[in-house]
Amino acid sequence: MRFDPKQWHVGLVGYGEVGRILAEDLRAQGVVVSAYDLKLDGPQGAALRDHAASHGVSMAASHAALAARADFIVSAVTASQTVAVAQAVGERAELERGLLGHLAGGLPGAQPVR
Repeated sequence: MRFDPKQWHVGLVGYGEVGRILAEDLRAQGVVVSAYDLKLDGPQGAALRDHAASHGVSMAASHAALAARADFIVSAVTASQTVAVAQAVGERAELERGLLGHLAGGLPGAQPVR
């Protein structure tokens, strides 16, 4: 695990108001950011992509694509979507990279996820 935040690749699930603010702040600190939002394929998709492009945020095509490239996943979705998003990202992360166990095992004092 890299401990320098400027070497992290943060994935944001949800690119609404909170996700965009987080992305802007992280990018201002030099952190690589990718995001995914269900609304990318709808009428709001163009505005989300424009915002991302203007702030250096890459947009992923799916939860799975986001989990495959990010060191950390941050959920910036509404409470009603939280469980579904955690399951989708968690399953992909475990299958692709063992991300959950890696993250817990790499933090000082943390116990690996079982």
